Amino acid sequence: MMSKLTEQQRAQLLQMVRDAKQDCLDCDGCFEHLAEFTELELLGQPIPEAMQIVQLHLEQCPCCQAEHSMLIDALQAIDAED
Repeated sequence: MMSKLTEQQRAQLLQMVRDAKQDCLDCDGCFEHLAEFTELELLGQPIPEAMQIVQLHLEQCPCCQAEHSMLIDALQAIDAED
């Protein structure tokens, strides 16, 4: 027998569904644009609307967040060498 969801659990579930619908980019798609996105970010340039889906994906995907963080570290290390 299944137990009933609490109000908080239902709210969390609905939020997860809403977030999943917004994130139309999969990890492969994110990786395709990650270098360009990160470069714009590090240069302090505005992120074009078409690239904002990368930001949304990064907010929701720990794997891609880790890749993004490593890319930032690598680019900053290269910049420090110059």
